[in-house]
Amino acid sequence: RQKALNEMYRCLKPNGKILLSVWAMEQPEDSVFSFKQKDERVKWLCRKTGEIFWRYYHIYQSGDLENEINKLEPRFKINNVGWEKGNWYINLSK
Repeated sequence: RQKALNEMYRCLKPNGKILLSVWAMEQPEDSVFSFKQKDERVKWLCRKTGEIFWRYYHIYQSGDLENEINKLEPRFKINNVGWEKGNWYINLSK
């Protein structure tokens, strides 16, 4: 995550913006997901082949994303943060 944030900052033009979205620990009541820990493997079914793949995700709780960005790449300006449909999103600028 450190390298990804550093690279986003490096590539972003002055006054450029980034919208970053991550899965939230706080899921809607009708969600098929229920996360118990911050690091999870999430099942994904390929509809064409029927194969099952396991994807790694770091799941964020309220405040985690802002704290991580401030710690790992503090040069970003945080414009706004929100939650929608089981995801945290953050708007960043250079």
